[in-house]
Amino acid sequence: MAERALSNREKNLLWLCLGVLVLMASAVLGNVFLGKRKVVLERLTSLQQQKEANEQWLNDRAYWDKHSDWLEKHMPTTESLSRSQAKLLEELQAGADAREIRLENPELIPAVTTADYREVAVSMRLSGEQTILLQWLTTLQSPETFQVIKVLDFEIDTRSKEPKPQGRCNLTVARWFKTETGT
Repeated sequence: MAERALSNREKNLLWLCLGVLVLMASAVLGNVFLGKRKVVLERLTSLQQQKEANEQWLNDRAYWDKHSDWLEKHMPTTESLSRSQAKLLEELQAGADAREIRLENPELIPAVTTADYREVAVSMRLSGEQTILLQWLTTLQSPETFQVIKVLDFEIDTRSKEPKPQGRCNLTVARWFKTETGT
């Protein structure tokens, strides 16, 4: 078979096909590049924000060192989380009884140990005169005793027949202790 030369029209079509292939390959590669560029820019932004946050922590280091030292000196220790939890419940019951607040359904929450603290918690339902109940609740949370109110759901008892307004609340109080390593 004899080979024949391509006509001008065939050459132009061949160049046009090659141009379209190069254009499509460039579009695909450009799309891949832009996608990777977007991911890299997002990562760069994230790292810059992390760097700024880390610099802020470093700038505040003296402040946090002071607090860490205070925690080390003042955070209580315990040898028995269960005894500490029972003591917390007893203290709460005594405080409620002294104010004639009814304490119902006390529940011991499983103790939690983290790298920074160990926690015991007690959950209960309280009811009593609204003013007295609120006054007592304000005494519970204390940084000095490492005691914190974790859950407080307070409502006015609208069905009560008492002459003074009554309140009810669900309450969870926790107390924190040093970890066993004392950190």
